[in-house]
Amino acid sequence: MRFPLLIVVLLATSGCTTMDHSQIVSPSESLYYQANRSYEVKDFDSAIDLYKKFLDQKPRSDLATPAKLNMGMSYYYSGDYEQAYATLKDIILEDPNIKEYVAGVLKICEAEAGEAIKAKEQTLLAAASDTTAGQIQVEVLDAYLDNFGSVVLRGKTNRVLTVFVGDKKAALDGNNVFTASVSWKKGRSITITAQDDAGGSKAIDFFPDSESPEEPRGLRQVSVSTNSAEVEWDRNSEEDVKGYRLFYRLKGASTREVPEIITRTSHEVVGLQTYVDGLNKTFQFYLRAVDKMNNESSDSDILEVTLP
Repeated sequence: MRFPLLIVVLLATSGCTTMDHSQIVSPSESLYYQANRSYEVKDFDSAIDLYKKFLDQKPRSDLATPAKLNMGMSYYYSGDYEQAYATLKDIILEDPNIKEYVAGVLKICEAEAGEAIKAKEQTLLAAASDTTAGQIQVEVLDAYLDNFGSVVLRGKTNRVLTVFVGDKKAALDGNNVFTASVSWKKGRSITITAQDDAGGSKAIDFFPDSESPEEPRGLRQVSVSTNSAEVEWDRNSEEDVKGYRLFYRLKGASTREVPEIITRTSHEVVGLQTYVDGLNKTFQFYLRAVDKMNNESSDSDILEVTLP
């Protein structure tokens, strides 16, 4: 029995396979839409090839599930029941109609290629029992926000061939140190998956730091002139503090900020005479510490400095 192709096309295109041509897509996503077009005209060999390329590049994309579904059905319609079964059997589907549809296809695949499927599953089971997944270690060495708001993760693992950070394949050096930059929403985890050469894999959920550093302490005056003031403070104890934001204002006036993040523990503010108002020459200074994930501390104590 063959399930009609029309049903799968409708299921696929009624979901997220139909491309809005006003939408800008990445080169890897364009592979997905090209694969859909091949699938819909029953060019299953081309569809399989394009779906494979897309999944190699974007294995954790939102489009990965429909890509696997259509790739599995392409194998099915090509008469490769063994590959169809292997592709479709582990897909997680939420739509009950699609689940029922795929279950029916899997039954046909088992009937057509039952012995081959059983042999392959036994081989995979034997390999799984010998995997070294329990020995895989994954450690995050550093995490910080880059200039574009993405999280850069640097970590170390062992015995691995491949590491994925989120949906990005990480670059590995000769010491199995990996680096990858991924988009991230505060409060969410980033999944890191490592796979070794024996087929074992390990996934960890890493939560980038969202805790604010302690407020800076020890803010004090170093020197003062008629037009400038130099202040200094104690260095924060947190290792991930990347610098400090320094604020100042003429007492009773609007607050201003030194434009750059200060990486030292002292700074001289010049041009203060511009803001002096009559006999009011007293300025107030305070600080905030900023860590690598751009978490900010609360305000330090206020230091008052009066120009001569």
